Amino acid sequence: MASIASTLQIISFKTLGPKTSQEPTVLSNPEAIAEVFRVPAGASEQRATKRRKLNDGPDVGTQNEVAFDPNQSIVLARVGLDLTYHPDGQAEPRKSQDAPRSSVELSLESCERPEPHILNITLWNLTRSSLHELRATGAPADLDQITPHLEIAALVATTKEGRKRSNKPRIPFCRAVLSGPGAVHQSVLLEIELRWSVGLSAVETQSSRPSIREDLAILENYLPGEKVTTQITWSLADFYAAVHVPPTDREVSARIQQSLAETTLYPFQQRAVDWLVRREGFELPEKGDVLKPAPPSTSLPVTFKGAQDADGRVCHVSHLRGMVVTDPNAVWDAAKELRGGILAEEMGLGKTVELIALMCLNKRVMPQKNIHGQDSTNDLKPSAATLIITPPSIIEQWKKEINTHAPELRVLHYKGLPPSSAPKKDQEEATVNSLLNYDVVLTTYNVLSKEIHFATPAPDRSLRHAPKHERKNSPLVQIQWWRVCLDEAQMVESGVSQAAKVARIIPRVNAWAVSGTPLRKDIQDLRGLLTFLWYEPFANSKILWDRLDKPSFREIFNRIALRHTKDKIRGELQLPPQKRIVITVPFTAIEEQNYSELVRQMCDACWLSPEGLPLRQDRNIDHPEVIERMREWLMRLRQTCLHAHVGKRNRRALGAKNGPLRTVDEVLEVMIDQNDSALKAEVREVILLELKRGHIRANAKNVETRSLTALPYYSRALEQTQDYVKACRDDIAAEQKKLGLDAPISEDTLLGNEDVEHDDKTGRIVAKRRILRLFLELEHACHFFIGTAYYQVKTNEKLVERGSVRYNKDQAEEDMHYDKAKDIRKELLKESQTRAQHHMALAKRGSSTPLHEIPEIPDFGGIESRKVLETVDEITDILNSQAKHLQEWRTKIIDILTAPLVDQDEGKETTGDEYEDSTQVQDQLYVYMMAFRALVADRNTAVSGLEDRLVDHEMNVAEKKAKNEKDPENRGHAPEILLQLAQTRRSLRPKITLGSLKGQISALRSLITALQWRSGAADARASVEANIAEKYLAHIQKITTEQTKLVADLEKEQEVFRTTMNYRLEFYRQLQRISDSVAPWKEELDPVFDYMEYEDQTHNQIQKEKIVTGLKTKQAYLANLRREGQQQDMKHECIICQDEFEIGVFTSCGHK
Repeated sequence: MASIASTLQIISFKTLGPKTSQEPTVLSNPEAIAEVFRVPAGASEQRATKRRKLNDGPDVGTQNEVAFDPNQSIVLARVGLDLTYHPDGQAEPRKSQDAPRSSVELSLESCERPEPHILNITLWNLTRSSLHELRATGAPADLDQITPHLEIAALVATTKEGRKRSNKPRIPFCRAVLSGPGAVHQSVLLEIELRWSVGLSAVETQSSRPSIREDLAILENYLPGEKVTTQITWSLADFYAAVHVPPTDREVSARIQQSLAETTLYPFQQRAVDWLVRREGFELPEKGDVLKPAPPSTSLPVTFKGAQDADGRVCHVSHLRGMVVTDPNAVWDAAKELRGGILAEEMGLGKTVELIALMCLNKRVMPQKNIHGQDSTNDLKPSAATLIITPPSIIEQWKKEINTHAPELRVLHYKGLPPSSAPKKDQEEATVNSLLNYDVVLTTYNVLSKEIHFATPAPDRSLRHAPKHERKNSPLVQIQWWRVCLDEAQMVESGVSQAAKVARIIPRVNAWAVSGTPLRKDIQDLRGLLTFLWYEPFANSKILWDRLDKPSFREIFNRIALRHTKDKIRGELQLPPQKRIVITVPFTAIEEQNYSELVRQMCDACWLSPEGLPLRQDRNIDHPEVIERMREWLMRLRQTCLHAHVGKRNRRALGAKNGPLRTVDEVLEVMIDQNDSALKAEVREVILLELKRGHIRANAKNVETRSLTALPYYSRALEQTQDYVKACRDDIAAEQKKLGLDAPISEDTLLGNEDVEHDDKTGRIVAKRRILRLFLELEHACHFFIGTAYYQVKTNEKLVERGSVRYNKDQAEEDMHYDKAKDIRKELLKESQTRAQHHMALAKRGSSTPLHEIPEIPDFGGIESRKVLETVDEITDILNSQAKHLQEWRTKIIDILTAPLVDQDEGKETTGDEYEDSTQVQDQLYVYMMAFRALVADRNTAVSGLEDRLVDHEMNVAEKKAKNEKDPENRGHAPEILLQLAQTRRSLRPKITLGSLKGQISALRSLITALQWRSGAADARASVEANIAEKYLAHIQKITTEQTKLVADLEKEQEVFRTTMNYRLEFYRQLQRISDSVAPWKEELDPVFDYMEYEDQTHNQIQKEKIVTGLKTKQAYLANLRREGQQQDMKHECIICQDEFEIGVFTSCGHK
C-alpha cells in the first residue's frame, strides 16, 4: 500500500482534439490545460450517467460514463502530482472567459520515463474525447518512487487511444483526476489512484490466465500475505494431517450416551457425535432435551485475512481467490453455511453407530408448509428422514445395525422406480407419501445411476402437441430430506458418474460423506466430495481448486472433516482378548525341491554363498543392489510358499504365463524338463571344451604328431555326443508314445502348423527336437574334425607312406567320418530344406497367371464416344507394355527362387560360402521384387485409378539411396540394377491426365445417359450413338474386370515370392551356422604347444563336469519323486522286518 505526493514542473502539455476526417487539433500549453477544464457548449454542469456512443469507425468506440462510487473499491496506491510550470516555459494560463471546472476525470493510458528526470504521461479525456500528453520534469529520486506505481496503473488501463482494451472489466483499475488552479494554489493537481474492486474474484470471474497472473501479482504487491504456491506436491498424508480430531479433554453432554439405550458409546465416539451435531448447526444444552441452535461463528471466511488499504480502511483479502471485501459477512462462507461434512473415521471405529446416534439425537422440527427448492420449479415435501446411499454389498449390514442399536427407527429399502407392470404394492411403496412415513430410507448407488433420467428435469422443448403421458419423477428429488448420507463416499469421488450427479441434486438440509478411505489415488478425489457437499466455490471452480495451497487446504478440511485413528484412541478401546492360532503346513517333497532350487538361485543372484556369506568384495550384504535383489527374491519366495505357480516370476519360470495354476505333479514335470535342459546344456559345454582341448593339441606346429594327439579328444567328444543323441531320440519317442502318436512329428507335419510349439501336446516334443538338433550339430562337428585329423595324418609323408596299409586305413576312416558328417548335415538341413522346396514349388505353380495382351476394341463407328475410345486405347497400350516387362521380371524372380539348393547331389560339396553367395543373389531378388511390386501398383492405378503412395515412397527412397555414389557402402541392394529398373518403370507409368479404365467407364456411362435423354426427344442420331456407346461400354467393362482380377492374382504372387525368399534365406542361415561350427580353431598354427590355454580349458572342463554331476543327481532325485507320485497304492515297509508303517523313524538297528 502506498500514498505518495510529489511536485513536478510541466515542460509541455498538449491536447489532441477529437479525431475526425480532418487533421486533429493540437493545442500547446497553457491553452491546452485551460481546454481540459472548459465545459463544452451546450453541456450540462452535471455528469452524464447514461451510455454515450462516441465517433465510430477508426476512432473511439462506446464508453460508459457511470458515477464513481468509492465504496465499491479500495485504494491500493495513490500518487498525487503537484504540477507547476517550468521556469523556461510560458506564463501562467490566462483566465478563461468560460467557467472552469474544479476537476475532471481522465483515463491513464501510458507512462514512460525516457530520461532519469523526465516523465511522460498520456491521458484520455472521456468527456471531450481528446488525448492529453503531459511531459514534466522532477527530481530523479522522486520519479524513482512514483514511476513503479504509475507503470502498474498503466497495465490496468481501460483504454488505448480511446478504444476499450477489453469488453470484460478487470478487477484492479486505475482512476485519474485532474484538478485545476484554485484561488490560493495556482498549480494543477493530477491524482492517480490504483484501485481494487470489492467483492469480485480475479480468479473466478476471469478466463484469461495472463490477466489473472497480472492481477494477482498486483494484489500481492500492495496487500502482501502468505505466498500462495500453486506447484504443490500433494500426498495422502496432507489430508489426514488436516482433518479435525476432537481433543480428548472435551466435555460432552450426557444426552449423547442416552441417545442409544442399548449401546454404550466409547468416549471418542461421544466426542464424534457431539461434533456431528454441531456441524448440523445445533449444540447440546447441559440440561433439557431440546437442542438449541449453535451461536454463529465469528471467524473470517476461509482463506481471508485482515488488511488495510492505502487510506487506512479496514478490508479482508483472500490471495487464493484474488478477492478483497470490506464486509466479511457479505461473502458466502461454505464452512459456516454448510450443514454436514466428511466423517472419515478409520475402519472399524464405528462410523455407522455414530451416524445412528446422530439420527436419534438430532431430529427435525417439521415445518408447516412445503419448501421451495433451489433448482426446482415445484415445491418440495419436507421430511424428517435420513436418506442413506450405500453400496449394495453393505445395505443389509445397515439394516442389521439400525435394528440392533435403534430398533425404534422405521426403515425402508428403496429399490427404485418400479416398471409399470410391477405389482400395485411396489408402485405405492415408491411414492413420495410412502417415503415420508419412514425415519430412515436406504438405497444404493446402482439405484441412483438408474434414476438419473427421472431425477434431472426434462429438457425445455416446445412441442406441437401436449405430451400424452406424464413424465415420471424420482421421489428422491421431490423430498427435502433432513439428512443425506453417502456411505463409502469414495464411490462418487470423481463427481462425474451418474450416481454422483443424482446424489448432488437430491434436496437436503444436512449432507454427510462417510468413508474410512476417502482417498484412493490422490487429493483430487476430495473434489467429488466437496461437489456433493455443495462446498462453493471450490467444488465447481477447477482453477480455484488447482490453486489451493496447503494452509487453505488445512483450514477447509479441519472445519468439515473428522477422523479418529486407532493409534490416537487406543487407550479408550476396550477390546476382548484375542487369540492367534498358527497352523504350519509342511512342504511336499516336490515343493521342498522347488523351494531349495529357488534359494540356490537367490544366492547366485545376490552374490552369496549357501551360508549367506558374500562372494564378492564389492558386493557385501549392505550393498544397495544386493538389498534390492534380496527384496525381489523375498517376495518370490513368499509367493512360492503359497504355491509354486503364484507370482509373475514363478509363472514365467514354470511356463504358461497366462494359463491356469499348475498342479504339483505338473510343476514336477516342468522341473524335470528344466533340469534336463540345464543338464544337456552343461553337457554340451563339456563336449565343446573337450573339442577345444583337441584343437589346441592339433594346432601345435612344433608337434609332428599333433593330429594323432588330437584324435583321442575328438573321439571322446564323439562318444559322449552319440550317447546324448541316442538319449534325445529315446526321449522324443517316449513323448510321442505318451501322446498316442503312431508316427513321429515330421517336418512335413510342421509345414502345416508353424505354431506347433505353442500346442500343449506337441510343445514338449518341439523343445526336445531343438535339444536333439544341438547335439546333432556337435556330432557333425566331431565327425568332421576326426575326418580332418585322418586327412592330415594321411597327407603327412613323415608319418604315413602313400599307398601303405596305414594310408589306406586312414583314407577309409576319413571317408567314413566325412560321409557320416554329410548324412548328419542332411538331417539338420532337411526341415528347412523341405520347407524351402515346398514353397519353391508353390512359387513355380503360382506363376502360371497368364499376362495376355489386351486385344484392340472393334471399331463400331460413332462420333460421341470417339474421345473415350482413344483414351482407352492409350491405356491398354500402356498395360500391354507393362505386361511384357512384368512377365520378364517375374521370370527372373522365379529363376532365382527356384534355383536348386546346395548339397543335394552326391558329388556336390558345400564350400561354407553359400550364405554369402545367397545374399548377393538376394540383393538382385529384392530389387526385382520391389520393381515388380511397383509396376503392379502402377497397373492397378491404370485400371482402378487408386494410387499406392507407400509403394511410390519406398521406390523413391531406394532410388535416391542408389544414386548416392559418395557413400558406396549405403547405396542399398544392387544399385545399378535398381536404377535401370526404376527408369523402365517411369517409362511405363500412365500419365495422371490419362485417367483409368474405371474412370473411362464412368465417363462413357454419363455419355450414354445424355444420349438416351436426347434420343427420347426424337433425336435419331443420338439413339444410334447411344447404341454404339453401349457396345463400347460392354467391351471396356470386360477388359476392366479381367485386368482387376489379374492385378489381384499378381498381388497374391508377390506374397508367395516373399515367403519363398524368406525360407530360402533361412536354409542358407542354417547352412552357414553348420559351416561356422567346423571353422578352424585359428587361422594359423601355434608355433609351440599353447600350454596355458590348454590348462585353462582343462580347468573349465573340470568345473563343468562337477556341475553336470550335480544336475545328474538332481535329475535322478526328481525322477524318483515322479515314480513315487505315480505309485499311489505303494506300501511303506521296513527293509528288515517287512512290517508296514505310516509314520516312522530310523532306529539304531536300522529299522524304520
